[in-house]
Amino acid sequence: MSRPSLNSHAGAGVTLAVYAPFGTDDVLSTFPDGESAGLAEHPLLRHLLQVAERGVGVVALIDLVDADSCLVEIPAGHPERALTHSRWKQDMASPRTLAGLLGHAHRFDPGAALVLALEGHGAGYLPDIDRRQLTQAHLTQNGKLAWRITQDRSTTEASGAPPLPGTAPLLPGTAPLLPGTAPLLPVNHMPLSTHGIGRALKMALDSGVPRLAAIHFDNCFNMSVEVLHTVAPHAEFATGYMNYNFFTAGAAYPAVFEHLRRAGSASTEQLAQWFADENHAALAAKGNHPTAGGVVRL
Repeated sequence: MSRPSLNSHAGAGVTLAVYAPFGTDDVLSTFPDGESAGLAEHPLLRHLLQVAERGVGVVALIDLVDADSCLVEIPAGHPERALTHSRWKQDMASPRTLAGLLGHAHRFDPGAALVLALEGHGAGYLPDIDRRQLTQAHLTQNGKLAWRITQDRSTTEASGAPPLPGTAPLLPGTAPLLPGTAPLLPVNHMPLSTHGIGRALKMALDSGVPRLAAIHFDNCFNMSVEVLHTVAPHAEFATGYMNYNFFTAGAAYPAVFEHLRRAGSASTEQLAQWFADENHAALAAKGNHPTAGGVVRL
């Protein structure tokens, strides 16, 4: 079959790179019914096979709870040749992991335009936290604060001062020395900070990966100025969502690349728009799943 292409990339085909860090989330790992027994049953894999049927190559790193991180390779037009390789357990919070995936996706089909889909949770701007600094001395301000944990809540107490509301540093909630939620806490399952995403993309491009054609932030809140400014040097277009974007395990992707297959070729901007349109269609079909999405030239 003829391979669809993007106009600005010399008709060399398209590879979809998917980063799916579900390893800290039981709901996403066992979507949609809470009973999926692993990657083979996960609908994301089924949808990626359908993308390959449309003439688009797929390289995905999928990390599930209590399972190895798996590298999935699906040649364009040949879903029957899909290969799944265990990569043991990857640190999905490391920029090097995402950079490595993009490098592998480029080598998988060196002439193809690269499109990146970031799955899982989003958070808008997320600070970069050095976990090595979360020591007892720092969290207690060298003993000036004491954490008192009860059944209902935890509080900080300063010497000679009334109790301060808060939550314990390693429990769901807000880290004591940060104005918001820290990325390592269970309340937030987005593994990569905003700076981490930018660093990963820069590392990939510095190693020879071409500038990405598009990034699809298939998660919540990442159509934010801070995130877009961070990724702008490394991609042409971004598609993202201003508020909640309900999880569909890539259900919109086959329809996105069916548009491209039928057209034969398209601009990068049009591909980015199809991501937004088909995500809207998938959520509208479910009902009661409101979201707001957009496409930005970076």
